[in-house]
Amino acid sequence: MNDPRISIPERETYGLVCKYLPIESDSAPLITLIHGRAGNVDVMWTFRRSFPDGVNIVSVEAPIPDKEEGGFSWWEIYESKEIGFEQKTDGLRLITEFIDRFKSDHGLNPSVQLAAGFSQGAGMLSLLIQQDDNMFAGAALLAGFVLPQEISLEPKKTDIFVAHGTLDETISIEKAKEGIGFLTKHGYQVRFVEDKVGHKAGVQGMRGLKEWSNALIDLLS
Repeated sequence: MNDPRISIPERETYGLVCKYLPIESDSAPLITLIHGRAGNVDVMWTFRRSFPDGVNIVSVEAPIPDKEEGGFSWWEIYESKEIGFEQKTDGLRLITEFIDRFKSDHGLNPSVQLAAGFSQGAGMLSLLIQQDDNMFAGAALLAGFVLPQEISLEPKKTDIFVAHGTLDETISIEKAKEGIGFLTKHGYQVRFVEDKVGHKAGVQGMRGLKEWSNALIDLLS
């Protein structure tokens, strides 16, 4: 995204490379973007148009260079086999520490915190919300999947939005629906939008994301 206002701090500053827009206010909503496998700090900015004006948006970059696909990933996959249990744990820690330090360094006390993850980034986001139900008021899982953990069946605070393509050959819509079933069983409220597209968020998904995020921010701000 070619917006000259977007800043890039050094990796050493926050533990993860990130890009962010100038801070609107210390209490404005904060939205964290988490890319998928072989992505980078730039690829999630296409979703900016689905969020309202006057919010702080920060995109984080995964720490592991992807040897097969290029770019960066949250955990490694070789020959379609996931091998990164410890890397998932490290990713959880890095993102959690990043958000806390980013807010502290910029003096932020956001009225609402949302997050959006794409593909592998959605899987990482699903772990984050299960680890801490208070981290985000809402989480958008885009063309992604859920990594189930052992959690209680009681109602959860985090509101979930899921968008998935019926023609997705990378992550099947059946896998996405399995994740939705797990989330609803374990007390999450889930809004689901499907599109006749492949591994991306289609028109209906982008429109649904905009409606969901705007309504949630209006309700909680």
